[in-house]
Amino acid sequence: MATDIKNKNDILSILKGYVEEFLDFANQNMHDRAEKARDYYDGYQWTEKEVRHLENRKQPPITINRIKPKVMFLKGMEAQNRTDPKALPRTPNDDKSGEVSTDALRYVEEVNRSDYEFSDGFENYIIEGVEAHEVIAELNKKKQQFEVVHNRLFYDRIFWDIHSRKKNFSDATYLGTFQWMDEKQARIDFKGAPEEFFNFEEGDGTSRDDDAFSDRPMYFIDKDRKRVRVFLCYFLHENVWHYAVFSGGGFAISPSPSPYLDEDGEPEPQFVFRSAFVDRDGTRYGEVESYLDPQDEINKRRSKLLHFLSTRQTWGKKGAVNDINDLKKQMSMPDGHLEFNIGEWGKDVGIVDTSDMANGQMQLLIEAKSEIDVQGANSVLQGDVPQPLSGRAVQSLQQGGVVDLGSLFDGHRECKNRVYRMMFNRIKQFWNEERWVRVLGDENKLRWTGLNRPLTVRDVLLEQGISEEELPQGDPRLDMPAMMNGQPIIDNPVNELDVDILIDEAADSISLQHEQFELLVKMYQANPQAIDFKLLIRASQLRNKDELIKMLEGGTDAQQAALIQAQQQEQQEAKQIALLTQVAKIDKDKASAEKDRASAGKMAQETQQIAVETATDLEQATHPGREIA
Repeated sequence: MATDIKNKNDILSILKGYVEEFLDFANQNMHDRAEKARDYYDGYQWTEKEVRHLENRKQPPITINRIKPKVMFLKGMEAQNRTDPKALPRTPNDDKSGEVSTDALRYVEEVNRSDYEFSDGFENYIIEGVEAHEVIAELNKKKQQFEVVHNRLFYDRIFWDIHSRKKNFSDATYLGTFQWMDEKQARIDFKGAPEEFFNFEEGDGTSRDDDAFSDRPMYFIDKDRKRVRVFLCYFLHENVWHYAVFSGGGFAISPSPSPYLDEDGEPEPQFVFRSAFVDRDGTRYGEVESYLDPQDEINKRRSKLLHFLSTRQTWGKKGAVNDINDLKKQMSMPDGHLEFNIGEWGKDVGIVDTSDMANGQMQLLIEAKSEIDVQGANSVLQGDVPQPLSGRAVQSLQQGGVVDLGSLFDGHRECKNRVYRMMFNRIKQFWNEERWVRVLGDENKLRWTGLNRPLTVRDVLLEQGISEEELPQGDPRLDMPAMMNGQPIIDNPVNELDVDILIDEAADSISLQHEQFELLVKMYQANPQAIDFKLLIRASQLRNKDELIKMLEGGTDAQQAALIQAQQQEQQEAKQIALLTQVAKIDKDKASAEKDRASAGKMAQETQQIAVETATDLEQATHPGREIA
């Protein structure tokens, strides 16, 4: 691990430079693109100049928002395909470790309502292009124990290494976030920080203002309040992740190695960032960006078509009408009246036929709608099925839509996996005390799992299958701590858990699996003898299919009863043997302890006698003739 950083002023300049370069890069085009995607999702799809132009021609700025339904559908897919994390043991003997780790992870997930945090992050992922999360350990002062906390971070409150090109930011050398704070609040939150940190006259850590990271809401800022951006930055120094909290004036928390450790015991940042797409310039963007141009065309084509249908181009001989503007006004009214000085309609005065232009605009509008419909979550996947189509054709179109979204959901799944891994790292590092976690298991059955729990002799015997009734009643040895090799036996020691984290999500295989199951059912119906019924159960989506298969494999009632009786007799004998063994072991340990104490007492007496004799000899040698008391 790297030593402490000595020249902290140089580090402060470097960290400010990181913020500067990111703001320069972001404000060139990245944040404009991200904010445009967010505005289009929210329905703000006309510029002020365009709105004024429409108002001048007496036309409302009509917005047909086709982006929001597509985003909402993608969010619905993400929510529909939520699954809980699962920890897999790394060796055949670690099955229990996998179960315990899974219970701990799911407890942390439920307490933090991580499903909703991930859904909020997924929205940023597909709109602005980057989702961000943090996993930290916070001290619960009431319980005096650390809790693992998962938060989603806002897109406009994060910054990162602009030279990073990987979608998961694994090549980034710095990651950070910030918050706007009042000076009073900063002095409370960072009590004991050096005074230079509160020197807000130095600015907020950057040399200029910018719109992308401005204090919100901008129109409700009290100019007398001292507001400043406080930055939290994780950065690589000597190949070790460090962190610091700073403002323009100085550090609130000086640079030091990250307090959080990864699975290898090395410092890691508390952040997990993930982007949907990255262009060749390193600009990150989301799925919504591909919808912007078709959406613009839909709005403008429709507006243009409405203008064509509500106006007329006229022609006429000079002097045929007194007031041309009045003529156009009357022609635009359902009950308008036209008067002519001379001539006749169609010969001296008439309308220019623009139906071909209107039809052209209509055709382009239809094509724009088709273009946006086939992108991302296509219309068939969203339930808009053209008729007539066979069920197989509809399923093929839906599968195509799911395949197009595969990489998008894979990236989000990878982000979730890293967050769960960080949760597990925090659990191993900070859960040192005995605690119980609540888990809602299969069939909504509530159960509890103990972590770091010291076992008694009673606990060990009960775990071996011996019932409470079979234990010697009133024996105080049962409540003694269970020992092994002179050390207490701890149940589910968290710091020794070693597992792999898995998220089992497969949105792209649901339709195919359903199709294969239907085909298997038809084959079974055609020839039940040729296909084992248990195969149907295994291929199904039934929640308790393993239990159903076990019941089918149980055999007849008589066979089952005989098997159960034999198993019970065998278990009873094993329990008796285990009980006698444990009691004998306790007696042996007690006798050994008494023997050790007796041996120690005898050795102490002998040592004392030797010391007395040695002192006597020494006194006789130095003072001959003196009597020794």
